Amino acid sequence: MLPLLAAVLAVAPLDVPGCKTSKQEAGSLHANTSFEVTMTTPKSKLKQLLDCGGKPVALYVSEFAKAAEVSEAANFTGPQLWGGLAPTGEHTDELLQQGLIQVVVSGPGVRAATDALVAKGFKPWRGDAVDVLERVAKAIDCKAGSKDPLRAWCAATLTAGAGFKAAKDQTVLLGISAPLPSNRDLREVLLKATRVSALAFAGGKVRLTDVTPDNDDEAKQLLMVAGEISAALKGAGARVKISEGLAGFLPVLAGQAKDGAAVKDSAKGPAHAKLKSPTRLWLVKSGKLEVFVVAEDAADGAWLSVYPVVPAAAK
Repeated sequence: MLPLLAAVLAVAPLDVPGCKTSKQEAGSLHANTSFEVTMTTPKSKLKQLLDCGGKPVALYVSEFAKAAEVSEAANFTGPQLWGGLAPTGEHTDELLQQGLIQVVVSGPGVRAATDALVAKGFKPWRGDAVDVLERVAKAIDCKAGSKDPLRAWCAATLTAGAGFKAAKDQTVLLGISAPLPSNRDLREVLLKATRVSALAFAGGKVRLTDVTPDNDDEAKQLLMVAGEISAALKGAGARVKISEGLAGFLPVLAGQAKDGAAVKDSAKGPAHAKLKSPTRLWLVKSGKLEVFVVAEDAADGAWLSVYPVVPAAAK
């Protein structure tokens, strides 16, 4: 058990696997302020300084008397940390909850500490928004034998217990992506706003690229490619047929991946990367098919992408 470093009527310090006690100060100004200035007074709290994988991190732990107080406190703390309802590329602090405990995780080791706490049952707070993966599971019929036209997205319902393992260097996979605002009907958006994107790997980094058409002919070709990808995701295609032009563009995307975001394999739970928004990545098994699932979390919803691990080649 980790020792208490600073406390007021101290809640028990948290045991965080992979982290050890540290004396190095960490934590953002927003995290410190949210700990000192509260709208809902906790019955006890403490600040823990840790070293997680060689990176300092601070945990601001608050214990409340009632579940309603935990919710009330989070509704104040989250926007105070991020200016919204989710972390951003600029404000990467995390806000976690478990029972009557709220934890703000802040500092260079935020991701390692967060992953360890999530593995112990803590859940990230994202306002009143429902996680995009839960929305998919509720909106799409993914049962065996389903004929739902949106079942190509069903891989996104298979992330529970899944981890992440990056593809080998210079791999480029084509998939489908869609922006899913919290205030829009998910099925409607998936039917109208799905587009083709690419997921590229190189040197421990990952890059997502929206594949956009330059003219009407390319737009028609990409619609066909989206159909090919959807067929592969439904288990009805062993490869994605693409145009000569798109095939020639894939090596360019592979080269650009080296300038992408760093990502590490994760045996259990998603990997995390800093793209335009904080991003979670999984590699799941859908029948015999492997699929990369990517959720880019934003304050107003998420971008969701699925990439079947099948080759793409010119017709």
